[in-house]
Amino acid sequence: MEELHKEFGNNGLVILAINFRETPEQVNAFAKKHKLTFIMLLDSDGSVFELYQAWALPVTTIIGNGGEIVGRAMGARDWDSKEGRGYFGQLVAGGKS
Repeated sequence: MEELHKEFGNNGLVILAINFRETPEQVNAFAKKHKLTFIMLLDSDGSVFELYQAWALPVTTIIGNGGEIVGRAMGARDWDSKEGRGYFGQLVAGGKS
């Protein structure tokens, strides 16, 4: 995700991590350890996870420019793969698939 953020962030891609019931200290330590520069928010009461029905971790919800959900993945993914970069490249160029 960090690599996607670096590659497509200036083209409109926003990577937003939401941490499930972790403390700010835990989130900051994780971000520092992995050199993450995208936005990380706290879901201290689990309401965001409930809203997006994120029953497993990690879960990725991809939201288009119009606010609609255009993709969802449960479990870890290699978003930095050729296919992943192509998908996100299409999204920032205005495509949905």
